[in-house]
Amino acid sequence: MSLLPVPAPQPQPQPQPQPVLVTDVELADAPADAVPIQGVAVSPLVVCAPADEDLELPPLPRPRVAARRAEAWCGIRTVLAIIGAILAITHGVLLNGTASRLGPVLRSVVFWLVHAEALVALVCLERILRGDAGVVRRTPASTKPLPAAVADRIRSGRSLDGLRNVTDPRRGSFCVRCCVWRPVAISRRCHHCRICNRCVRDFDHHCGFYGRCIAGTRTSGNVPYFITIAAVGQVAFFTVLVFLVLSQTRWGGT
Repeated sequence: MSLLPVPAPQPQPQPQPQPVLVTDVELADAPADAVPIQGVAVSPLVVCAPADEDLELPPLPRPRVAARRAEAWCGIRTVLAIIGAILAITHGVLLNGTASRLGPVLRSVVFWLVHAEALVALVCLERILRGDAGVVRRTPASTKPLPAAVADRIRSGRSLDGLRNVTDPRRGSFCVRCCVWRPVAISRRCHHCRICNRCVRDFDHHCGFYGRCIAGTRTSGNVPYFITIAAVGQVAFFTVLVFLVLSQTRWGGT
């Protein structure tokens, strides 16, 4: 009985790794097999570190507390001074029976209107100062996987200073100061504030008047409070102005 020869198994072709484009990573930290093409390092090893679950991230950079506190106190004092001036005019002139011709109905209207505006301003001020503007927090989803250049430096105990942000078309951009991924959907609208030292979604500007980042949309973040407190200040000014005119004319009487 003859045995048929068994054909030797054919080697299976190994899948080629797909290159990942990184535009902002420091080329000095790119692997040796990375091929720079028009300032872009192309290598699958640049973006994803193979084992980074055990790495301890460096501490978050500290905000410039003194600058933020000085800016915040400027805003607090100004807002409280404006509220105090409006309330003083309201109670000292508009609600004063000897200095105003306003009737009982208009006095009641101006009392509640001015106090409501002051309350809205205080609520907006508190939300601007203490609310979350949209800081990108460190979570497993926002920090993993680490870019290879970042992981290599952490493993070797080197500082991340001088390393540029890493950009990946699938993950977004990786901030080397906060050590967080800023997703593709928000990466263009996300900014690292040099005063607060945090990455903020939908960043608009850092307000030197309140000492906080102003970020978000018209329905999210602290942008609605920022717009409202500016608007209510103007409304309160015109409210007092209109009732001051009425208080000196016969139209203000009953």
